[in-house]
Amino acid sequence: MQMEPITKNLWLDLPERRQAARVPLTVAVLKSAGPETCLCQSVDISPTGMSMRRAKGLPMTSDLPVFLKFSLPGSEEVHRIRGTVVRDASDGRYWASAVRFGPLPGRLTRQIDSLMAGESLAA
Repeated sequence: MQMEPITKNLWLDLPERRQAARVPLTVAVLKSAGPETCLCQSVDISPTGMSMRRAKGLPMTSDLPVFLKFSLPGSEEVHRIRGTVVRDASDGRYWASAVRFGPLPGRLTRQIDSLMAGESLAA
């Protein structure tokens, strides 16, 4: 089943700035910045980044380097990637973050492309 790309910001009432199409994705994500690690829930993913939300806490500044750890649906592989916070704001209940990915391994790029095309990662 082909998923419709997301074309508007689903979690904040802010202007949309992302250029890449993205698809909904709900997975657990560990986000680490320096010595701080927090559990997040992804909202969507694209070949260039991911948006996620987390319980209330301290805001993360833009351009903050972070490390993300997550698995994609249908795959047991755990991905550990580097990224940069490009937006972090409160939506009233949660903190919502947008992270731009750093260089991705080829396998993860192919898996994200498959998700974008509505394909399953299950073997």
